Amino acid sequence: MKSNKIRRNRLSYKRRKQKSMVKIIIFIILFAVLVFVAYNVAGPLIDFLNGRIEPKNNTSSLSLVSSQKEDTSSADKDQTSSQPVKNQSGKQQTIVMPQENLLDQDALKSFVDNAKTDGYTSVVVLLKDETGILAYNSSLEEAEKYNSIGNKKLKLSDVVKVITDRGLQPVAQIHTFKDKTAANRENDNTFKLKGQNVTWWDNSPSSGGKPWLNPYKKNATEYLLSVMGEIYDAGFKQIVLDSVQFPDVRNTANIEFPSGANKETHQEALANFIQSAQELAKEKNASVTVAYNTLSILDKKDNIYFGNPLNLNAATVSPIINTGEFGSKLEVGDITIDKPSENVKDTIKVIIDRIQSVSDQTEIIPIIADEANKTKIITELKALGIESYIVK
Repeated sequence: MKSNKIRRNRLSYKRRKQKSMVKIIIFIILFAVLVFVAYNVAGPLIDFLNGRIEPKNNTSSLSLVSSQKEDTSSADKDQTSSQPVKNQSGKQQTIVMPQENLLDQDALKSFVDNAKTDGYTSVVVLLKDETGILAYNSSLEEAEKYNSIGNKKLKLSDVVKVITDRGLQPVAQIHTFKDKTAANRENDNTFKLKGQNVTWWDNSPSSGGKPWLNPYKKNATEYLLSVMGEIYDAGFKQIVLDSVQFPDVRNTANIEFPSGANKETHQEALANFIQSAQELAKEKNASVTVAYNTLSILDKKDNIYFGNPLNLNAATVSPIINTGEFGSKLEVGDITIDKPSENVKDTIKVIIDRIQSVSDQTEIIPIIADEANKTKIITELKALGIESYIVK
């Protein structure tokens, strides 16, 4: 009996010992799991709080922390002195293609391929030059009548296909009122000498003089809008309008303008054309930008617009930037910039500030026509929030 009791006690002791070991093992496993989970959660959380990783788009507490940080960051940005353009619609890095590349399919393809390799997103094609010649086979009756078609073999659809097949956006550039080909008194679309039924020229023919399309004339504006419509229909979704201006002459006294015309009505004529161009672009689900002489924007050369072109109400403007044209000193209001071509930062800031002072809702897509300072100009534009530009 005594020995039997001893055996039972030993058996009970062994069972208790086994249960204790199981509990210890379970505890160790649970502890290891907790350590593993804590390590995997704490690490990313610490990285996130230190700004080393971005939160995923979910509804977790990490997303909430992220949104709070973004709100604080936005508030800080609002307090900075250099405000970005508010209406900048995406990043568009564009390069202008030499017009001669249009005549050679291999040259066209090669240019577009190189543009893509260099990081550009769009290619500008000049389709109506400053003489008024169209670079493609237009189907417009007016273009045929005005002898404005320069190349009847080139189809716009072929150009669009080459560019879009390579993942880039085709952008057209056309000169508007600077057009000596279509302008003619018989077409009722040009200026005439005051008191005479004779076409007005901006200089003598021997000195390179030429007639211009007249912004007051319906035949002139409707022709230009028809050209734009044809280009949009071919697949171009953006057009840059150049030479939306009056002739570049100081004295307009011998030009016959409508009765009662003055500086205000001159600007109104240009503004009306721009408004019509913008309405057409909207109708075609496309866009239009108006290129302006930068000196005119800075109130240094207003004779071609009869005032500052920023007053013409273009939703998107493209100041043509070439620091070399500013000379040795640029004075804008109480600001003086010595050697503008060397002091690119201050020069670009003055231009952008001038545009934004008129309307901070105006979209700005500068045209960089300054090969020497191209890289510096792009850097300063980006610093001011301008991500879209055109390299000429």
